[in-house]
Order: sequence, then C-alpha cells, then structure tokens
Amino acid sequence: MIELLAPGGSKEAIENAAYYGADAVYFGVGSKNARAGADNLAADQMEEIIDFLHSRSVKGYLALNILLRDHELKEAFALASRALATGVDGIIVQDLGLASWIHSELPAMPVHASTQMTITDEYGIDRAHELGLTRVVLPRELNAKSIRQLTKYAENLGIETEVFVHGALCVAYSGQCLISGIKRGRSANRGQCSQPCRLSYGISEYIRPYKYGTDCENSEFKSPLISPKDQSLIKHLPELIAAGVSSLKIEGRMRSAEYAAMVVSEYRRAIDQALAGSEVIEPDEKKLLIAFNRGGEFTDRHYTSRKDNNFVTGKYPGSFGFYLGIVEDIRPHQGLLKIKLSDDISAIPTRGDILSIRSASRETASAPIGVIEKNADSLMVKAFHPDVLKRIRIGEQVYQMSDLVKLNDIKKNQQHRIPLELHFDTMKSTSEVQNISEAAVDDICPAQIISARLRLRITAGALAGLESVTEKYYIASEKTLPEDRIKQQLAKTGATQFAADLIEIQDQDGSGARITIAELNSLRRDAIVELEQAMIDSFKITSSGNEIAKQSIVTSQDTIENEAGPVKNKQIDQAIEARRRIDVWYQRLPDEPDQTACGADCYILPLWSLSDNRGRPWIEALRKKEPEAAIYAWLPPAPQNEIADWTTKMLSQLNEMNVDGICSGHPGAVKQAGAELKLQIDSGLNITNSLTASLALSNDLDSVAFSTELTAAQLFDIVDSLGEEQLASTFLTLPIYGRQRLMSSIYCPVGHNVSGCRKCYQQDTIIKPDNAKLYDLCDQKNKRMILQTHPQFCTTDIVDSSLLLDLDMLRLPWTGNIAWRLHMLDESYQERIEIVQSFRKLSLGSDQYRKANEAAVENSIRAVADRITEGSVDRRRVIYE
Repeated sequence: MIELLAPGGSKEAIENAAYYGADAVYFGVGSKNARAGADNLAADQMEEIIDFLHSRSVKGYLALNILLRDHELKEAFALASRALATGVDGIIVQDLGLASWIHSELPAMPVHASTQMTITDEYGIDRAHELGLTRVVLPRELNAKSIRQLTKYAENLGIETEVFVHGALCVAYSGQCLISGIKRGRSANRGQCSQPCRLSYGISEYIRPYKYGTDCENSEFKSPLISPKDQSLIKHLPELIAAGVSSLKIEGRMRSAEYAAMVVSEYRRAIDQALAGSEVIEPDEKKLLIAFNRGGEFTDRHYTSRKDNNFVTGKYPGSFGFYLGIVEDIRPHQGLLKIKLSDDISAIPTRGDILSIRSASRETASAPIGVIEKNADSLMVKAFHPDVLKRIRIGEQVYQMSDLVKLNDIKKNQQHRIPLELHFDTMKSTSEVQNISEAAVDDICPAQIISARLRLRITAGALAGLESVTEKYYIASEKTLPEDRIKQQLAKTGATQFAADLIEIQDQDGSGARITIAELNSLRRDAIVELEQAMIDSFKITSSGNEIAKQSIVTSQDTIENEAGPVKNKQIDQAIEARRRIDVWYQRLPDEPDQTACGADCYILPLWSLSDNRGRPWIEALRKKEPEAAIYAWLPPAPQNEIADWTTKMLSQLNEMNVDGICSGHPGAVKQAGAELKLQIDSGLNITNSLTASLALSNDLDSVAFSTELTAAQLFDIVDSLGEEQLASTFLTLPIYGRQRLMSSIYCPVGHNVSGCRKCYQQDTIIKPDNAKLYDLCDQKNKRMILQTHPQFCTTDIVDSSLLLDLDMLRLPWTGNIAWRLHMLDESYQERIEIVQSFRKLSLGSDQYRKANEAAVENSIRAVADRITEGSVDRRRVIYE
C-alpha cells in the first residue's frame, strides 16, 4: 500500500496533514532534528499526537536526523526509547552510530535511513541492511531509472524506499553541504542551515594569486545561481507507484499549517486517481503554487534527467506566489490600485488574500486585500496605505500569495474520512435489571429490557478489517424506531474522522428496534470512541517492545556512559609507537605527471581524474619517483544515476592501475573497497561521536577522517573516548592545510547542465585528466568560494576560498597513528614541495622539537600561502558545541 507522508512542523500542521489525507506524518521533538527552527513538539506532547494520529489510521515518524556529539547521545537514545513506549511507528536517523544503537537496544523500533545519510546506490542499501534499517529515504537527485532499480534491489532485502515528491531542493547532496557550518557556524547537519545557496552570486573565472576584498567581476549578472526551484513530481505518481516505492514524501516542516492542508489534499487526490488506474494526473497547479513555490513554477529535473536552463529560481528566491498581472493605475488619494490581469487568470483573489508587488528581485509592498472589484480584464483593489501606494510604480508585477477560497473549499469538502460499515441489531434481553445503567426502580421485569449492539468495521486503508463491538442494555421504548430513521442517525458521524460506507440493520426477534433516538445517538458515540481506542491499540508495538522501551529510558544514562560517551581524563597508553604520515590530497592532478610526487607518504587522487585511463601516466610517474608511497583514489561522496554505474566500473579497474585503495565517505565504503582494496574513511561519512567512530573502526581501515565540522578539542574528545585499542592499527586523519571541500552537487551553475555545454573546458590542445576551469563564486558582500567543475558528468564541488592552516590539530595529545592531510588545489609544483617539507620537519621531530619549531614552520607555510593568495590563511573556526 503506497504511503503519503506529510511534514509536521507544528501541532497544527500535523493535525491538518491527518485531516486532509496523509497516511503518515513526520515530525521533530525539540532541536535534535534537521529542522531545529520549526515549531517542533515538546517530548511530553508526543504521546498525545501519536494517539491522535493513530485514531485516524495515520502513522507518526520521529525525525532524529542530525549528527550528534557524544554528550548528546544519551538524550537522543532516551528520546528514541520514549518514542517506542508512546507508539511512534518509526525513527528517521542520520547518525550511523545512533541508528545502530537503536536497532541493537530497541529492536522493535523501525529505523529509517534519512536522506542526509546519502544512500545513493546499492552499496549504501547493503550497509543499511547490515545495520537493520527498515527504510531508506532516497536522495532527491536520483532519476526515475535509478529509483526503480534501487527500489527493486531494496525490496529484495526487505527494505522499503521513500521518495521526495514535493517541496524544496538542496543544490547539494543532502548531508554533504558544509557551507553554512564552516563559513557561518550554523551546521546544516545539525538542523541549523542558514541557506547560503539562496543568496545571489556573481561567477567569474578563477585567477591566481587569489585576491580578497575586491569586487566580483560580472556583478551585473548577480543572481541566485545555486538556488533551485521547488520540486513537484505529482504528474509522475503513477510511475512511482508502479516502481514499488513505499512512501511518497512531501517536504516542508518549516511551512505553515495551511501549506500542509493544501499540498496534502492535492496529493491525496492525485494518489487516489493513480490507484484507481488513471495514468494522467492533472493537478491544481494554482493550489500548489499558492501553498509555496520558488521561481513561479516547479521542477522535475532530477527525476526526468532533463537538461535545460530552467532549474534555479531566478532573481527572486523567496516565496514566489502566483502571478496575477501588472500594476496599471495607482490612485493614492483614493487608496486604489488597478491591476491588469494576465491572460490566463481564471480565478481571481478575494477579500483577505495577500498581494505582493515586486520590481525585479525586490518586493515593493505586500498587504491583504480589503475591497476588490472585477472589471473586464482588470481588478480594482483597496489593500495598501496611501503612503505605500506612492512607492508603487506602474508596470510593477503583482503576485497573489494566498487563496482563501481554495483553502476554505479544502476545509469544507476535502477532509479525508475513514469509511465504516455499521451493523446494528436489537433483541430482547434476559439480563438482570442491574445491568441497565439507567435503572433505578425495582419493578422492571426482564421482558422490558432490550440489547442494542453496534458493530463498526473499517473498510479501507491500513486498518481495513479492524472492528469493534459495542453493546448496551436499555429499557424498551414504547415506540419502534423506523429503519430509515435508524440509518439516518447512525450516518451522523459529524466532525469525527469516520464516514458511513454501509449501514445494515438486523431485528433478531422481530420485535423491532424499541430504542429512543437519544439512546441510539449515545450508542453510536460510544461505539466510535471504542473503535478509536482499538485503532490506537492496533498501532502499539508489542508489550515486550514497550517494556524494553521503558527500561531503556531508565538505563540509557548508564549505557551511554559505559558504551558511547566520552571518558574524560583517560590516560592513553604511552607505549603505542607514534607514527606520523603526510597525505597529499589532490583535488585535481598537476599539469604534468612528473610533478605529482612532492615528498608525501600517501597520495589521494580524485577518481574523476583516473577515468578512461587518463590518469595512468600520473600514477606511473608517481610510482617511479616515490615507489614507497601509497596511492588512493578518492571517490565522489554521492555516486548516483550514471555516476554510480561509472564508479562501480572504475572500482574494478583500480587494481590494474596500481592503486592501493580508496578514500570514501560513502555509507557503503566497506562494500566499495571489497577484499582487494585498502580503505580510508573520508570526512563525508560525517563522524561526530565515538559511537559512529567505533562502528567505522570495526572494519579493517587504513585511516579514518572525522567530520570537518569538528574543532580540534571536539575531535580529541572522541579520540580520548575510543582509546588506544580501536585506533592501534588505524591512522587518524587530520586535515591541517589547504582549501576544504564545502559542497558536492549534481548541478553546474556555469553551464546549467545543458546538453553539449563545454564552457568549463580549458582550450588546450592536449587532453588532460583535469581539463576544466576553476571559477569564483562571489556573494554580495564580496565573500568568495571556489567552484570546481567535473565535465565528465557536469557535477561540481564548491571549495572554501580560505586556506586552512589548523595547527591546533598538531597539538593533539595523542601518541597513536596520525596522518596529516594537505589539500592541494592550485599550488605550484615548487609550492607543494615546500609545504610538504615544512610539515615533514614537524613529523620527524619529538614533541619538544615540534613545539619549539611550530612558529617557524607556520611562518614558512604562510610565506608559501602568500604566493597563492592574499590574506586567506585561517585557523579552523568553532562550528558547534
């Protein structure tokens, strides 16, 4: 049975989603979810909401989908335990460690892999299966073919798939965007995204040396270059249902309760049409646009793999509304505004609807309509104060931002009800008088008592077949109630969630229904209450599961402190031999093969550069010059669609190319490496606590990199908790120099992914592995980032323009194996050699030598950095506590 899953950003939105046809609602409690800014529930509201949802045959899923620190794991697990005890139907999780822990300790609780877990291929689904997850929320970037293939693959493993069908799109792969966190201190992986992708940017070619504080080139072209329109797949619902997708998800926990009503009701109608066999869905486009949209229309670009120029919002990235027309006349002294309507307007706004007046990307004014008059092809409205009208100009565009007529129509006519069969019968009773609650006299004989029974049975939906039987005894009325009147009264389900689908009446002894209308109404009300309770009980997880949950709430503090929490002041075994390794990470290969080797112990080369054997000369030159050095291939963080197929093909070729292993932040990294390749866990896996770190280290790893959103102190808390045994044979990777990757995206703002685009190619006659240009992205405050394009699949990375020099990482009091990672993007051959030599001095010396020479090394590195860029060497910022 297909599920329509709706957002519940507030109690009112949850109620609206249930009223208007959702099969399930997802919501957050407190701040431990990816929408920390929503009007989330309090923990003590959870049981009430779940009972409400279950009484309407609607499931409730708790979103616990953020990355967690060690000191937060106890609270998160306690919340999961409480959710199980209150009957929550599933928990949506991003943090791999928390997901594993919930499955282990609360096996009755279904755990769903959040889209932020970045499961894009079969390797990731295999990992989800190993962790005991029951559902995978597929990324929005997947096309129709991939959704079909992965859904079938998951189904064979007993895993459901969930697909976003409506709402906002991130330009980055979910879980793989660090711009807000690193640049603004508000981590998207912590539910605090500041949405830097919605800003306007200028784009220009990258030029060395990199200069700060200068105006961006092409400033006249500034616009939200990486701000996608909202997605709508409503016309594709029949295909998704046929593909076997289990859940169709609407995004929007930051949206209003009215948004939930309008979008859910429209998708409910469309899904019902699709289930009835309709292959063509014609949605009410205005209803969906009015509810919320960016850019004036929706996109289905990812799903269809359509390559065109119509993906980003344009110059106005906020709530766009519905285009009405233009300002034709302004009469400030009368308070009137005349609007010339667009030719395709079929329904006009009404009193109370909000209008927005705009000029280009700027809103001039907005206000609710007070008076409105329709004249042929125009409207005359009173909405704006005379002083505001003086600011408005003829020719400015007018948008309708709300539609009270449609909203009221939904409330009156489209409330989703559960169909019931009602079976009513009466008979004479042999019961004693004391069984009659109303009896207060002693002279009533049993022959005057009748039994009235009402059986309710749900006929559709998830609880089809569930029934309850309510029986009462009454003193027989003098009159027999006609059958048509009985049906009339039983059909009055009023404001409840039920609708009478079938009413049957039986008179078992032929004496007729000698019952009053008041008694019949009372029987109907009590029967509905009993059925509601039966519905609530039917959703409850087994009593043993509830008992486990209650115990877990009590014991979670001890568990987390013993198994997952930080152990402060732990003494690290000084007998471990300290090994220091220098890793050079190439974000693009050097121009010449013989310039690849620069004195490092390990080289990490981008898989993009190795495709079609183009990178083989660089590998061969490196092996010849530094035969003892290890070589790893860095894999894209979210291989999807044709990139997933290409990645699998490339993995099979790496041994032939004399590559030692892979560096991957993918959830299925162990599966990607297989038995033949060594594995480095990259920071894209988003390890932020010791529980997730332990899970990763349970595999045979060369090295592990934690989330780059951690400070040195936060990272050491995790290392301190793990102890020497888990890290004895694994290098701890510390990024200490270079420009850091902030975002990976399937979208390219240079050429908009239009077929045949070659704008980013260097115009060289020699084909190189990395023949694409670098670009500057500059915001309105002249703050820059670097755009790196990958022409083979028209994907991009956004890289921090600041050169990281995090010497705090060098001060970690850890005597185990450490790999210092140096990120290289545009450094020259000589600069790379100088940088590696500087860090080599520290890696070979004792702690006393390192401390004594840190300042000199820092100065030498800064001297090189000054040749690369001007004023851009920064220590790591504190991201979150």
